[in-house]
Amino acid sequence: MLNEQNAVSLVSGVPVTDQDKSCNPSLRIDFLFAGMDEILKELFSAKDKLHELDFRAFDLEMFKSRSRISSLILDAAIELFHLSQDIKAVYIKRMMAQNREVPNV
Repeated sequence: MLNEQNAVSLVSGVPVTDQDKSCNPSLRIDFLFAGMDEILKELFSAKDKLHELDFRAFDLEMFKSRSRISSLILDAAIELFHLSQDIKAVYIKRMMAQNREVPNV
C-alpha cells in the first residue's frame, strides 16, 4: 500500500506516499490517449500520401516496396489500437478496484 511506504522516489524526489496526490491519473491517461490518437492520424496520413504517389514513376520493385510500407503502416496502426484497448482495460480494472477500496461514508 502506498501509505505504508516512506521511501523517496528517485525519479521525482517526492515521497512515495505523496505521489498518489501528485497527478490525477485520469488526466495522465487522457494525455496518453490523445498522443496515441495523434500517432494514428499521422500513420493514416502517411499511408494516404503513399497511395497518392504517381504510379508512372515506379517499376514493379517500387510497387512491392510501397505495398510493404503500406502494410507496415497498417500493422503499426493495428498494434497501437490493440495497445490502447489493453491500456483502457487495465485502467478501468484499476479504477474499479480503487472504488471498491473506498469505504462508503
